[in-house]
Amino acid sequence: MTKEITLALGGGGSKGNAHIGVLRALDRMGYKVKAIAGTSAGGLVGCLYASGFKPDEIEVIPANGFGWLPETGNFVATEAARSS
Repeated sequence: MTKEITLALGGGGSKGNAHIGVLRALDRMGYKVKAIAGTSAGGLVGCLYASGFKPDEIEVIPANGFGWLPETGNFVATEAARSS
């Protein structure tokens, strides 16, 4: 049986870091996030996670930056962020 969970992530910079740790723990415990919502920092973390970023990748983005893809109109983690 798959363990599924729906998450609501709050705002605030330090909470954003805590959300990354929670997502990491849920992954390790075998949970599948079926829906995610968030505000401010929680929204950013939730968006990145829903887009396929792993918690370890999300964690390094502030240090290594985002890049703008004008052809899609989206921000993405730079290659440096994804390879850290």
